[in-house]
Amino acid sequence: SSIYISALLAFMIFNWNPATVFMGDSGSLTLGILIVILTMRAVQYITPVSVLFIIAIPLLDTFIVMTRRLQRHQSPFRADKNHLHHFLFNVKGDIKYTVIILIMMQIVFSIIGYQVSHSDDLISLILFALLFYIYLNLFDQRLKRRIK
Repeated sequence: SSIYISALLAFMIFNWNPATVFMGDSGSLTLGILIVILTMRAVQYITPVSVLFIIAIPLLDTFIVMTRRLQRHQSPFRADKNHLHHFLFNVKGDIKYTVIILIMMQIVFSIIGYQVSHSDDLISLILFALLFYIYLNLFDQRLKRRIK
C-alpha cells in the first residue's frame, strides 16, 4: 500500500492545476479496484467500521448522489454535477481550494477511523452514522440552494 500511495502522490504532482496528466476512465476504475482490494485486506487488521471511515468520502458521496437520482426516477449512473467536489468548487470557484478541502476531509476521516479502531464497534458505528447524518444534511442544504 505504501507503493500505491507513493504512486498516487507522484500523480498528484502532475495532476495539480493546471494538470499536465489526466487519469481518465481506465485510471479511475483501476484506482477504484485498488481501493476495494486494499479495503478488503485492511479488514483483516482493523475493524470494519474503521474502514468505513477511511473510505467515507467516496462511499457517502456515491450513496447520496445515487439515492437522489433514484428519488428523481433517473438512472443512478446518470452524470450530473451534484457531487461533493462540484459543491466545493462552487463555493470559491477554485480547483486548488476544492482539492485541499477534500484532502483535509479525508485526513480527518482517516484519523477518526484510526482512533475508533480501538473503540467498541457499536460506538464507532453510531459515530459513523452521526457523521453520515451531518454530511447528508450539508449535502441537502447545498442541493436545495442550487435548485433555487
